Amino acid sequence: MPQLVVGTEAPPHRANLFTRYRHIVRPVIAALSVSAAYFIGGKIGFALTFQPHPVSTLWPPNSIVLAALLLSPVRWWWFLLLAVFPAHFASQLGADIPQPMMLCWYISNCTEALIGASLLRYMTKEVRLDTTYRVGTFIMVAVLAPFLSSFLDAGFVKLNRFGSSSYWDVFRMRFFSNVLASLTLVPLIVTWKRGGIRSLLNEPPRRYLEAVLLAAGLLIVGRISFGSREFIQNATPALLYLPLPLLLWASTRFGPRGSSAALLAVSFFAIWGAINGLGPFIGEPEESALSVQSFLIVAAMTLLFLTAVMRERDETSQRNRALLSANPDIVFLMSNEGVYLDYHARDRSDLLLGPEVFIGKNVREVLPPQLAEDVVRCLARSSVSDEPQVIEYSLQIHNEERHYEARLIGMEGEKTLSIVRDVTDRQRASKALKESQQKLHQSHTQVRSLLGRLIDVQESERRRISRELHDDLSQKIATLSVAISRLKRRVPLVDAELIAELDDLRQKTNSLTNEVRRLSHQLHPAVLEHLGLVTALESYIGNFKDEEQIDVRLTAEIGEERVPFHTSICIYRVAVEALRNVSRHSGAVSAAISLRRDNGSLELRVSDSGKGFDVDAFRRGGGLGLVSIEERLRLLQGSCEIHSSPEKGTTLVARVPLMN
Repeated sequence: MPQLVVGTEAPPHRANLFTRYRHIVRPVIAALSVSAAYFIGGKIGFALTFQPHPVSTLWPPNSIVLAALLLSPVRWWWFLLLAVFPAHFASQLGADIPQPMMLCWYISNCTEALIGASLLRYMTKEVRLDTTYRVGTFIMVAVLAPFLSSFLDAGFVKLNRFGSSSYWDVFRMRFFSNVLASLTLVPLIVTWKRGGIRSLLNEPPRRYLEAVLLAAGLLIVGRISFGSREFIQNATPALLYLPLPLLLWASTRFGPRGSSAALLAVSFFAIWGAINGLGPFIGEPEESALSVQSFLIVAAMTLLFLTAVMRERDETSQRNRALLSANPDIVFLMSNEGVYLDYHARDRSDLLLGPEVFIGKNVREVLPPQLAEDVVRCLARSSVSDEPQVIEYSLQIHNEERHYEARLIGMEGEKTLSIVRDVTDRQRASKALKESQQKLHQSHTQVRSLLGRLIDVQESERRRISRELHDDLSQKIATLSVAISRLKRRVPLVDAELIAELDDLRQKTNSLTNEVRRLSHQLHPAVLEHLGLVTALESYIGNFKDEEQIDVRLTAEIGEERVPFHTSICIYRVAVEALRNVSRHSGAVSAAISLRRDNGSLELRVSDSGKGFDVDAFRRGGGLGLVSIEERLRLLQGSCEIHSSPEKGTTLVARVPLMN
């Protein structure tokens, strides 16, 4: 078994040999192929010559060389041109042509091929006949190259005194002959070489059957129109229309390769019939040659453009189909009157009705009445406006409510394109997001409300603790101090140590009384409740000066009207917190507090001469004192502003509406 496997493999040295000399073998094979084709083309060209003119009606060799140059690298051109030299002479031997004339025709043939190949390579880089631009460029070159070389060719004919035709007759015959050959043979060779014969192996059997039927039709029509008098008097010009359906068939079904092959077959039938006095091109040789050439040139140009347009249309259709298949939206093509013409849907189950039901019907017969009227109004607007018309609607599909967004865009030909997108998931997500936002807002409101209640409860608890400290514990400590004093007076004077201890105990009791009174005042300043905000601030600032050694100036312009207690306690707490920050962080030796009424609000302004700070950085750090100030003010719909910068002091401005 291993021997069998080894025996079926290609010898390695043979593969290596081909790879090593590939750069030589390929151009040699190409040169031999072009030379053989040139020889055969020359023989065919002589067979298609109207006597006594020295120029063929269709001269294939020039077009064969042009096609070979277009399909080969530029570095091969000189080699291919040399390769056709012997084929050129071999094809003209026995045709009673002088050798100088043979050489001159070789030069003119190579000149035409070089001009055409150079121009096409310069203008298109790659020779393809699949777009109207490339076909137009090819036709221009196929006309221009023979036009330029025909001057040289006609001059050579007259220089060698070959034939009896005039210079311009030879020029005309040469020009039309080579233009016809370029338009028929070059597309055939290029398209079949580009497409590859191997691609035919992958075609289905019905494709082969269609090609056989087309070939049989061309044979029959060519025989009837140009090659026989047995069936019909084929001199009538109306017979020229018989090949037209077959040429269109080849162009639409088989593309550039099929159309070029069909056109070449019709060309051979028409020229052969004209040479032999058959078909609609009967007359004097010059007139017959010019007529058949003109007919075939126009037919070739038309067919090339038609094939390119159809190829572009097919590519556009394929791109559109690819875009539609990748598009999840539903697309409807409608008339401006609301009749459904066509549709696209990735899944037919997404449709309200099957296409066999709604195609050809009006929207009023398919959609719910209100939605149908909305669509009709949008159709009327889209027909006179370039702006897309948008409709949002809902439909009950498969026992489920689905939401859609339709965009209607006016088109040419009194048609409208409707692009329908299923936005059910988006609507549900939007609804869920809105519900989440509402719940979050409710939670935030509840938290804010709870925070306000906590602050109120905190103030109430402070008031209770302060009252108990002042009214109960402070009174008991004072009673204890009085009892110690009374006990001291009863002790005999000789017991000095006991008296000293009692004095120390009384002093500690008095100090404890003062501390309890201070703590009670901090928890809830009773003076704020009984004497007002300004007096409470003055009392606190007095103690603050003594404890912190910072000079604080208070300016109050709030009038005689009493400030509500909730506003007073809020402003008081903000001022206390601000002064604590001054003593802890600013390093200032002085501060100023101003209190005034301003447009229905109470404004507190606390400023210091300290070192300042970066407000944004401080907010990101999240100080609890600042958070407490802002929350207190926000509960009363107040606001807080802080202005500070390094080494320039700090100013806090708090505002609270008085009508709260």
